[in-house]
Amino acid sequence: MKLRLLISVLFYSTGCLFLGCQVFSPYVSEIPPLDEEESVNLALRQTAHNLYFIQGDSTSRIPPVSKESNNKYSIKVEQRIRYDTMPVLLNQAILDYKIKNDYHVTISSCEKKEILLGYNLLSFENRQIPCLSREHQALCNIITLTLKKAQTSSGIFGYLSVLMVFIGFVSHLYPKLSLKEDVPSKLDPQQSFEVLHLGGSDFTPTNLLLVTNGDEKILTFREGKLLELFFRNPNQVLNRDDIQDQVWGEEGVIVGRSIDVFVSRLRKILKENEKLNIKTVHGIGYRLEVNS
Repeated sequence: MKLRLLISVLFYSTGCLFLGCQVFSPYVSEIPPLDEEESVNLALRQTAHNLYFIQGDSTSRIPPVSKESNNKYSIKVEQRIRYDTMPVLLNQAILDYKIKNDYHVTISSCEKKEILLGYNLLSFENRQIPCLSREHQALCNIITLTLKKAQTSSGIFGYLSVLMVFIGFVSHLYPKLSLKEDVPSKLDPQQSFEVLHLGGSDFTPTNLLLVTNGDEKILTFREGKLLELFFRNPNQVLNRDDIQDQVWGEEGVIVGRSIDVFVSRLRKILKENEKLNIKTVHGIGYRLEVNS
């Protein structure tokens, strides 16, 4: 990309961030972009579908999305939901449909309309969702997604945005006003996540995705934290106290034999990979053995 074109695009697109116009592109898309309501509708329906699917239900009808107000949408899920997995499924759907607004989520019972659980985007990104590990027994749930509206530009800030758009157009239409050197573009639109590789399996802690021989599994929040700890410490003995501190530490205490229960879950998840095996070290803790 020539430097003058890059400068044009940067000025124009930066101004458009605040004015809401379309960024200049030499190509015209044949498919019009979805509006906010359509995107949210599809994202919520995708989330509901995946919640049903991980419970083994692939036939139940997905109910329509209800628009409560200009920026609030809800969908009914007529069964128990995996609250430890739902935030990941919903955020992935939001990314899939390119919804860029800040948001918060509540879960209410269908009968009493009482808010049972909730979190916002910041708590999701910081992996600090309240009550994530607690049992959730409601047989019918309403998931409500509320989007935070972007602030509009005004005053001198708005004038500066208009000026930047104008400079972008001028520098593109009049190349003599721009520098002539060709430079490689360093803009990378793809957001990358850390992937942990071990024994032929790939685990992405950010979206709790485990891939083994092409088979994908979405783990629960707690399963993901425990598996991440094992993946970062292969062939090492992890004592129970360290596991509790690093996986359940923010809760202070854990109930009953939670560590044993979650280790048992991971063993079932990893059973298709013969190279990975979680061994019990009696009286101490566990070790993830990696066989060559």
